[in-house]
Amino acid sequence: MKSFQAVYLGSAESMSNWKAMDDAMRRQSEKAGKEAWAKWGAANASAIVDHGSPLGKTKRISAQGIADIRNEIAAWAMECLPMPEM
Repeated sequence: MKSFQAVYLGSAESMSNWKAMDDAMRRQSEKAGKEAWAKWGAANASAIVDHGSPLGKTKRISAQGIADIRNEIAAWAMECLPMPEM
């Protein structure tokens, strides 16, 4: 078995669309997403090593100092899965 890190992406456009939803639609969508996530997690529980977490603001550290930057990485998790035959 090999360990893999899953990286979850979320674009600025997706966040804008989310914020543009009315409250009722957002709550309904959030509920459906949480239910689907829980179902996926239960079905794949034996492979999940670490559920990971959401990520915060991104920083770039360089010789010029520390600066805020943007990327689409929103969260991560670790899974342990069989390696396919190559």
